[in-house]
Amino acid sequence: MARRPSLSTLYLRKPDAAETRHLQQLHALYDAAGQNAFLADDDTLRCLYLQPGVMQSAMLTEYPWYLVCAYARLMMSALVQQPHPASAWILGQGGGSLSRFLQYASPACRTDAVEIDETVLHLYKQLQPAPEDNSVALHHADATAWLPAQVEAGRRTDLLLIDVYDRNGLVPALNTPAFYASCAAALSTQGMLVANVWGKPSQLSIMLADLRQQFASVQWARSPDSYNLLVFACQSPVSTELRQQHANALNQRIPALNIHDSLQRLRTLPAAASKEEDLSRITDDLRSILIPDSAVPQNYPDWKRNVLQQAKALLSLPADKITPSGLKANGNCAGELPA
Repeated sequence: MARRPSLSTLYLRKPDAAETRHLQQLHALYDAAGQNAFLADDDTLRCLYLQPGVMQSAMLTEYPWYLVCAYARLMMSALVQQPHPASAWILGQGGGSLSRFLQYASPACRTDAVEIDETVLHLYKQLQPAPEDNSVALHHADATAWLPAQVEAGRRTDLLLIDVYDRNGLVPALNTPAFYASCAAALSTQGMLVANVWGKPSQLSIMLADLRQQFASVQWARSPDSYNLLVFACQSPVSTELRQQHANALNQRIPALNIHDSLQRLRTLPAAASKEEDLSRITDDLRSILIPDSAVPQNYPDWKRNVLQQAKALLSLPADKITPSGLKANGNCAGELPA
């Protein structure tokens, strides 16, 4: 039997000259920031790094609402379930890509954004934000404590967006049946949970099987530009007809969301007779999609070229509107935490 291609082989490749130079620049910025998270500008791109080689988020300075990373656009396909959310909770605010997009796409949506890393919150305030308003409330807190507290207080949300992970993939405290039960309890009647995760199929399959014990509908898809897995869960999915209506309306209103492409990527397994059977089938499914993909950029220069080309196409920009340039530091870690 042929051996299944493994993602681990990607981490054994030696960086080429362009990637080596880029990593050297990032290490210099990292050291200058006291080996804390830092911001870096690359002409029209502004990126937040947790450490060299670990980019947390990216934005276009001229279009701060635009979701640069395809995984983030895929996350926001949740709007076909809730096209006009009254509220959204974001666990893992980071650079604020999702909250800025919601301010643009759903101005009436009240967003609560939770971030545990104090340095990241400082840096978020230095990024070019969407117009100031009161629709986003920032919380410097641990999501594992903050979320159950909201449920206990009787609060509910239409969108629960989880974008929390570390270098090893799933954060253990956010990957337990008890936490998923809190997620289910936190949603409104037609609310949706979306989680951005990555890791080995053996790890992710356990997460998905546990979620299927809590939610009536669970779908997932791999991001087209990375090996991130996006998981969608809800109790009361809208009908296929209404989902299509919402998708068509979103495509007209926000074509840069690329909604139809996202929906085509979603996968669903039929319900299994037992959790063990569920686990086996989910693992097999994940192993079929979490394999090396030549379409996924292998280094920063390729990634940058890819996202700028996508931005030109999705934003219908002139060919010379976005031009790559050199890397430089941006921002520092001084200042008070946001209220």
